[in-house]
Amino acid sequence: MIGQKLTNILQSLDPEEFKRLKRALSSPYFATNTRLIVFYDYLKKYYPDFEEGKLLKEKLYKKLYPGKPHNDGVLRVIVREFTSVVEDFIMLERLRSDKHLRKKTLVKEYGERNLYEYFKKGTEELVQRNDDSFERDMEFYSERIGLYQDYCFHPMANTYDADDDSLEQLMDSLDAYFVLAKYRFVQVLRNRNTIFKKKAEYRFFEMVRDVDDVFFNEHKLVALYEVLNKLHSTNDERCFYDLKSIFFPVIGKVKRTDCRIIFYMGLNFCVRQTNLGNAEYFSEQFEWYEKGLENNLLIENNKMSDATFNNVVNAACYKKEFVWAEKFIEKYNRYLDQTVREDALNYSLAVINMQKGDFIQALQIFINHSYDISYQLRVRTGIMRSAFEQSLKDVNYFFILKSYADSYKKYLQRNTIYSEKKIAQNKAFIRVTEKLARRILNKERKENIKVWFEKELKKEVHVVSKSWLKEKVENL
Repeated sequence: MIGQKLTNILQSLDPEEFKRLKRALSSPYFATNTRLIVFYDYLKKYYPDFEEGKLLKEKLYKKLYPGKPHNDGVLRVIVREFTSVVEDFIMLERLRSDKHLRKKTLVKEYGERNLYEYFKKGTEELVQRNDDSFERDMEFYSERIGLYQDYCFHPMANTYDADDDSLEQLMDSLDAYFVLAKYRFVQVLRNRNTIFKKKAEYRFFEMVRDVDDVFFNEHKLVALYEVLNKLHSTNDERCFYDLKSIFFPVIGKVKRTDCRIIFYMGLNFCVRQTNLGNAEYFSEQFEWYEKGLENNLLIENNKMSDATFNNVVNAACYKKEFVWAEKFIEKYNRYLDQTVREDALNYSLAVINMQKGDFIQALQIFINHSYDISYQLRVRTGIMRSAFEQSLKDVNYFFILKSYADSYKKYLQRNTIYSEKKIAQNKAFIRVTEKLARRILNKERKENIKVWFEKELKKEVHVVSKSWLKEKVENL
């Protein structure tokens, strides 16, 4: 195989960029070694996959140096040279496509080449950009800090100009950057601490929160982060609805990094609520997912995680949006990683059938596909739910449910990869589901079942599919 780094970079080029690369390799400004064109023509046949086993270095060497004995050292030199040209090319492609970055780079060069008049004019133009207030994120202020710093401390700057407020602007930008940085990273760190059960100090955070209302009014993104901070600190649903009412109208104006942080933290609140058994938050979840799809927040680097994919389908099914869910699967399954695509598709189709009430078809899909271990718990839970539902129509399925429950318990006993908490949650689900089915089939009074169920939930605080279990009892 020829240079993994090189093939990885080449795979990141779209077809038009790959074509333009040949022009760069043909230019004496980029390269003087004519063998690089031969190298390109050889690679072109294998672009974009560059399958291992086909791209052979021995074959390449014969193309580059016909009639000469193979020399790995010589080949490594030309691979490095080719890689260097490709790296220069992708940097220039960025400058070519990003006019703002091009201007910023040019202005910096003017400053370092003592072309002061061009430097000064360019800096003034860059700092006077009319950005919407919600776009003034950390990166915006970081850029302004760099621009004002270069401007204030340029050797040719007039330090005695009383009308020049660039130093004050530098300080204001620094303040805004620091406050935004604290808000952004504290929220992310808190979320991480929640997941990993860690504690961390948030130095200076309370200090930066102690700013006047004028600052919040001038920095809308900071105000939005403060609402998110209150939600994270209190778990109060009023803060959730405040966040939603402020965030959704401006979601297209908040830049991607902050937008994804705020979006996923709002969404995670919905998920936590549904896990606690608050089924009404499935509707909220679906609405957040719709917003996420509209604003391309669920796809990163042309990939969607299978967890997100499945959660979208689950939320849509709860809303009985089955046609929407099927269209979503058809449109977005191509963004799934190939290693999990079949698992995610089968699982999602089983969920749709289960929510439609076709429990036998759901069981067939759940059972007839061999799922990766990452899917085992949710699939086994889905099998039990489907068997439970079908047992209410056909008493014979109670024995199938019992068989699956026993299999599920044995699976949990012999697998050590899951945490004790996760095992306990799933064992609780098995116990409650099995007992609930038996009580219903024994035709116990509804009131007695409800009283029993309330006692069970108090004993089993953490139980998988709590919302579904509550719904089954409420609808007896």
